[in-house]
Amino acid sequence: MLTAIPPLRNSEKLEFGGAELRPTGDLDTSKLVVASYNIRYAVGRFLISSGLLRKIGLSGKRKRANQVGENIRFVAEAFNSARLMPFPHVVALQEADKQTARAGGHHVARELAEAIKMSWLHAPAGIPRGQVPVARQWWLDFEEQIGLHDTGDTGVALLSRLPLEEVMRIDLPWHECPWRPRLAIAATLSLGNTKLRILNTHVDPHAAISGQLEQLEVLTEEAARHAGPALIVGDFNTL
Repeated sequence: MLTAIPPLRNSEKLEFGGAELRPTGDLDTSKLVVASYNIRYAVGRFLISSGLLRKIGLSGKRKRANQVGENIRFVAEAFNSARLMPFPHVVALQEADKQTARAGGHHVARELAEAIKMSWLHAPAGIPRGQVPVARQWWLDFEEQIGLHDTGDTGVALLSRLPLEEVMRIDLPWHECPWRPRLAIAATLSLGNTKLRILNTHVDPHAAISGQLEQLEVLTEEAARHAGPALIVGDFNTL
């Protein structure tokens, strides 16, 4: 069963925006291209080296706004050029920060959607303010945390060239990581007479196997409620 959703602050509610969409009939939907991408707040690919630099006090945050902005433009160009893959109908993002210090104040999902002329949906996680992270597995120590009193947030997002309907935020059960709620976003798109349900999630890497399975079961139960085909994408942290 879906977990009960606690009352959300305005900053945690679903956000919508973006380009005016083309009617489905104007696109070749005989093939649907879906990209799933943990964009890691668009800070770049140097996870371990940047983590080591932060530990010795070299965070580089003064240049972060420019760095993240440049990375968003780089990703947009990769999608728009369609050299590495066909241009996607839908892009599912994880770790899509909204105006955090670590993302240089950028709204990653919105800005990427604008750059590739897609509509966008963003579900902020609702990071608890002042919740101190506890010690974690060593391979997670390189992750840059959102500041204890940072007014920004992170979350998951769907970017689309097609109209999305029946949008739902799904709060996943989370027990071992109180400083980082886990969630998914679900939406339905029409392909001719077929309605496809897409679920995008970011599963907890801190949880034991039983905790990860509990989160995945919520997603499969929600997918099973849909009468037509369903696609579950995201970062499942299957280390």
